[in-house]
Amino acid sequence: MKAKIKKISEIWVGYQPKGRIEHDADNTHRLIQIKDFQDDGSIDFDSLSWIIPDRDPERYQVQEGDVLFSARGRYNTAYVLEGVPAHTLAGGNFFVVRSERKGVLPGYLAWALNQPVTQEEIKSRTMGTNISYISKKAFGDLEVPVPPLDVQRKICDLIGLQQQEQGLLMQLATKREQLVQAVCYQAAKRG
Repeated sequence: MKAKIKKISEIWVGYQPKGRIEHDADNTHRLIQIKDFQDDGSIDFDSLSWIIPDRDPERYQVQEGDVLFSARGRYNTAYVLEGVPAHTLAGGNFFVVRSERKGVLPGYLAWALNQPVTQEEIKSRTMGTNISYISKKAFGDLEVPVPPLDVQRKICDLIGLQQQEQGLLMQLATKREQLVQAVCYQAAKRG
């Protein structure tokens, strides 16, 4: 079964400050920007900019399990938020997608949005010449497959195992490189 994003989730645009973002640790709210994501999709929440919102921040606050979708720029990637501190806002380049109450797991939804077929559909709906973007309406009209919850869980588990494997392979490659360098250095010293 396929369903439109707007039918399986709530969607809203992140917070866009009226002026320049002035970081100050004494401010009241953290702001997630696209630059804050690591390559693995995680966020170091301690390094976020602190701001004082110029309008009611309540509607822009994010929580554990929200999916942030980067609606502007070349890469329209979806990220699942984990370990979100209180008083954290999503920036204006994101759509915040909340699907938990609609029978769709956040991890599954992010995975589905990041699939090549869906990404091609997203690219076909983007607008703009300098900085491309997808409108909230066009995003909400996207369709993704929605299998039963047990299948969604299995997909999320498999993706989690794949990510663990990639991390272990990277550690193995680093250790292998260190070993080769040490052996070569010892050979050069004796040489």
